[in-house]
Amino acid sequence: MRKIIVIVGLVILTHILEAQNLQTIQVSEVKVVNLYFKENVEKVIPGFPDDFDVSYQGQIVEITSLGTFDYETNLTVTTANGMYGFNVIYKEKPDSLYHTVKADSKVIVFDAPLGTPKTEVKAIKHQTNMVVNQILEIDHEDYLDYSEQQLVYFVLNQAYVKDDKLYFHFSIDNRSAIDYDIDYISVKNKSTKNNTKRTAKEQYDLEYTPHALNEKVKVAEKKSFVLEIDKLTLENKTKIEFGIHELNGGRDGIFSYTQKDFKKIQKLN
Repeated sequence: MRKIIVIVGLVILTHILEAQNLQTIQVSEVKVVNLYFKENVEKVIPGFPDDFDVSYQGQIVEITSLGTFDYETNLTVTTANGMYGFNVIYKEKPDSLYHTVKADSKVIVFDAPLGTPKTEVKAIKHQTNMVVNQILEIDHEDYLDYSEQQLVYFVLNQAYVKDDKLYFHFSIDNRSAIDYDIDYISVKNKSTKNNTKRTAKEQYDLEYTPHALNEKVKVAEKKSFVLEIDKLTLENKTKIEFGIHELNGGRDGIFSYTQKDFKKIQKLN
């Protein structure tokens, strides 16, 4: 009886592993392959460290092969909210050098972000949901700014601060003839100096948490969502740039705000 249980367990485990269908990444010695995640990367572990070099910063992972190899290895990427897995093979000329990794492709999803005590998770989530719901229910006749790209209107309705968090209320109004699919959201701290080259200190990604964000805005539909970031003080000659980027398209909404603009942020009671 015990042997039968073991065999059944192995069959179930095999089915789970097969069901993951890990994405295969091709790497090369002469070209850098880039993975873009929708959340900040915490840790990257190559299956065979001697095969390829990996570096990461913010939401970007860069991979370069250290030599040729004729077998399949793997790569594990951990974020605060879960774990991603990839198969890795060598190809002199990779089919693609840029990969956008969807948030729903995690092989493991954490119950709570890394470093958050379990006793605090429910209280934090409840408090945040109350704030976000309050923001979404506020009816604005005016907005801070908007960007129009081919009859898709991107609107920043208002910005708020509460409990050392900044909340930005965005809307997407799709008046075009085709659906709008969101690829990813970017939030960057940028220098406004007139430099032709940007150093890492002059441009870097800011970590954010999306709320009520849908991946698709259908024709004649309007959707609102909230981006949450930690409270910060902008230095002179710097700006925060928000980007809403379309999947396989060029209809992007880009918003930039300087220190002067941030003074308009309202305190949420």
